[in-house]
Formats: sequence, C-alpha cells, structure tokens
Amino acid sequence: MNTNTIKSILFSIFCLSFLQIDAQDLHRKFADLPCMNKNFNTIVHVAVDSLNRDPVASEAFINEMLEETSEFFSPICLSFSACEINIIDDNYAYSNLQSAPLSLEARIDKMEALFHKPMRINIFVVDSIQDVECGLGRFEGIKTATDANVIIELNNCPDDRASQNLAHQLGHLFGLYDTYHEDHPPELVNGDNCEIAGDLICDTPADPYGRAIPIPDDTTTYALSYLRGCEFVFEALDPNEEYYQPDVGNIMSAYPCKCGFTREQYLKMAEVYFSSSVKQF
Repeated sequence: MNTNTIKSILFSIFCLSFLQIDAQDLHRKFADLPCMNKNFNTIVHVAVDSLNRDPVASEAFINEMLEETSEFFSPICLSFSACEINIIDDNYAYSNLQSAPLSLEARIDKMEALFHKPMRINIFVVDSIQDVECGLGRFEGIKTATDANVIIELNNCPDDRASQNLAHQLGHLFGLYDTYHEDHPPELVNGDNCEIAGDLICDTPADPYGRAIPIPDDTTTYALSYLRGCEFVFEALDPNEEYYQPDVGNIMSAYPCKCGFTREQYLKMAEVYFSSSVKQF
C-alpha cells in the first residue's frame, strides 16, 4: 500500500469523525435544510502552461473535480457540471497570474472580462496567483449576472484535492466568509459575539487562524503553528482565556483537512441564492 493510499484512508476516517455521522445522524442534522434542486452548468476556463501550451487540467480532471465538489453541496441538492470547457490557448500568461506589467487586480479583471460568460458560474483553473493561496471567489457573486466567478490554483494550495479548494471558493460565491474572517472582530470561544464576529455563522466555532494573539505579560506573540496532521494544537487563548477548538474540517477554514459545511452555512448559502433576483443557469 503506497503513501498516497494511506493518506487517503486516514483522511476519509478523519472526515467521518468530523461529520459525526451514521446515516440517521446525518438525516437528523440536516433535516430542515431546503432542497434547491439545482444543477449549475458551469463554464470552465483552463489556462495553458508556458512551455508546450498544454492545458493545466484535463477534461477528465475537471469532471472529477466537479463531481467531488457536488458531494459537498448535496445536503441542499446543489450540483455542478461542465457545460463548456474553454482552453485559454491564446495567452499562456494566465497560467501564473503575476503583478507585472499590470497589477494583479487589473490582470484578473482583464481575464474575466475577456472570457466570462454572463448568467453562468465561471470557473478559472490556473497554476498559481502571486501572493494568493488557493484562489479567489467573488463574494455573493451568485447574485450577479457578471461576477459569478471563481479562480482556483492547482499548485499553490495545501488542500489535498482541487474539489476542496473549489468548494471553498464556491462558498464565497454563495455568501460565506472564511471561518477566521479578519475584517470582523475576533470571535470568542464561547460564541457570545458569533453574530457580529468571525464568519458571522454561529455553528462554526471561533477560529484564530492568521491572528497573532499576544501572550499575557509578554512582548512577543504566540507562534502561528496550528496543526499536527489534522489535530488542532494552537495553544493561545481567546480574550476570556479559553482555548480555541475550531472545526479544522470545515470547508471555509484555511486548514488542509476540509470535509464539509455546517447546517447554518448551508442555510446561509440557500438564503443568498433564493434572495437573488438573478438566477444563474
């Protein structure tokens, strides 16, 4: 048995533990979720490498990625398939998106303007994006005709599978923040401020990822070391001196252990979609 097979088995065991399921538990946990009964026919734009102008991902890879991604959204009856695969073979610069000679934002805007097709979810598959890890998803882009775009990186992401990364970026598209969202106040471990802090979702535990938390009576900050495998080992305390225990298996986390969404995350994604006057094909 090779190393990759062993890793896959261990990861599957971790995911089952994270979801805490047998079939009946899963049914009860998600019993009140709406069924959106929707398959999105996405447009997938694939960059080419600079050496041989070969696509960075094959059709088989893309179809498998979308099938695996759909499994994460199945509790609300959402799925994704490739209506069209567009190979960007006229400019290899889109494979590794850089900040020169254009700014990175300008380059991405230009790429999307050239290839985006309206009223569809557009997925751009690239090798890497300068100073960006894993990719980008337009927040609440599903509510628009022109910004339903996600970009996934194949070679600059700790996730084991591209489907985990794609599910994360689609989460942003459907209105989810990262579990550690830094533009909101830090969430307390006891959840007292969960509605105004972190990711604004109350059934995702407080996540300190990316925050340099001061140690009391110390001029330094705690070393940002979070995981041993998929075990959370970060020992800094929140302002109430309680230990963090985030769900490292949450799709919207930054940890390479992604397994699924929570009930409230599913409800939020459904709410964002149903409240939109724009409906993607």
